[in-house]
Amino acid sequence: MALSVPVSGTWIDIRFSLPPNTVDGGIPVVSTEDAATAMRSVLAIAAGADGPELLPPVTDGVARVTVDWDPEKVADHTGVTATFGEPLAPSLTTVPDALVGLCWPAVFAAIGSAVTDTGVPVVEGLLNLVHLDHAVRMVGTLPAAPTQLTVTATASEARDTEVGRVVPVSVTVAGPGGEAIAVLDERFAILGRTGAAELVDPVRAGGAVSENATDTPRRRRRDVTLTAPVDMRPFAVVSGDHNPIHTDRAAALLAGLESPIVHGMWLSAAAQHVVTATDGQARPPARLIGWTARFLGMVHPGDEVDFRVERVGIDRGAEILEVAARIGSDLVMSATARLAAPKTVYAFPGQGIQHKGMGMEVRARSKAARKVWDTADRFTRDTLGFSVLHVVRDNPTSIIASGVHYHHPDGVLYLTQFTQVAMATVAAAQVAEMREQGAFVEARSPVATRSASTPRWPASPASTSWKPCWRWCFTAAPRCTTSCRGTNWAAPTTGWRRSGRRRSISTTPMSRPSSPGSPSVRVSFWRS
Repeated sequence: MALSVPVSGTWIDIRFSLPPNTVDGGIPVVSTEDAATAMRSVLAIAAGADGPELLPPVTDGVARVTVDWDPEKVADHTGVTATFGEPLAPSLTTVPDALVGLCWPAVFAAIGSAVTDTGVPVVEGLLNLVHLDHAVRMVGTLPAAPTQLTVTATASEARDTEVGRVVPVSVTVAGPGGEAIAVLDERFAILGRTGAAELVDPVRAGGAVSENATDTPRRRRRDVTLTAPVDMRPFAVVSGDHNPIHTDRAAALLAGLESPIVHGMWLSAAAQHVVTATDGQARPPARLIGWTARFLGMVHPGDEVDFRVERVGIDRGAEILEVAARIGSDLVMSATARLAAPKTVYAFPGQGIQHKGMGMEVRARSKAARKVWDTADRFTRDTLGFSVLHVVRDNPTSIIASGVHYHHPDGVLYLTQFTQVAMATVAAAQVAEMREQGAFVEARSPVATRSASTPRWPASPASTSWKPCWRWCFTAAPRCTTSCRGTNWAAPTTGWRRSGRRRSISTTPMSRPSSPGSPSVRVSFWRS
């Protein structure tokens, strides 16, 4: 015998048998094989296919499909998920969940092929399937023009846990050249099929958080209330998720629900837009590169959902966020996110900022900065013949370094040789402290404003090769003085005198007068 149920315009036949005890109270029995056959038809509806035979082929748990990508269609996804009003507005950046719709045919096909360790097909319990959690990490750049992308979905072995039969599906979205654009990890659960297997937590922020991440005091970023759509069919069309329990009352009743429920992926995408939306303030738009959402409760069409966004950490200059979605006091989704670090240039000030004790407060509070200062002090003692810590802390008026006597009436820290070494050490220590706190944006170039140090500045401020820079800073000072002699400035003269075997460098101030018609500015230099 068979029970025919209308689902999304298609009749689903569920075969069942009547055991002999049915006559005195026994119940009909649906075998696992018959349930799997019927649910594959429902699976085809969810994937947007016209029948089970038209689902993408699966080989060894892997489904691979080629899909069309059109950047213009991102606006359609935004239109059905970013439903907030002023002062918020969707940013021009594409949220990661805009890609998910392209993945559903491959994902549903992979689910249809998944089995437990005993060979039981997962699809037999499709009516009890819930989306447990969703993680996505952007690892490449979305094409700016229409093209084709390759989606590969791989289903792992299903395991029976305390929450149900969990089906992990990993997804890779690749560009036309095979380069990875996004990596997704989806976990689904078949409710009612419980077991003793342990359910581990999903990765944080899609796996985009590095080991350098640092927790920060919790800081509220945004509170937004959205109303869930009263009809999920527009989202189903745009997103490609045609699971009938979201759009068809008969399917919802068959699954034991009173009415259709909101897509979990609508909730996730809406939260992403809450995070990235602009608010009229003069700040760069936020761009998500990592996201993990855990679905904890049901949302019904028309429900008001309260979103709260809080910063909880920093990772290489990028913010780590937590997002909570509630209906009243009930938590229905929690998410973690990592934003892209803002475009950053590190500009280190040049000569003129030196002063006694500069950088010592950073050295006192940061282990990483103290290590840089100690390394610099050992290097200057062993190689250059003076202690940079002594120069900065005490600023003596005279010092002997490598047999040369240096003197300055305001302290030798004001001699270019020592100023440059000290400033480079301050910069290196500041970078070390930022990296220690997770605030440093990697792969950014510094801007050095002093010509003596620029040629030997490390290729990256994160570099540990500061020793050539310190050496160059110290030895380049006489060259800078020499180059000044060819200008129209007051020509310096160098007074050398020998004291025993030592050379002595004494200093007097020199200045450059303002040019005719220029503001009355005097720039003071020191000549050797």
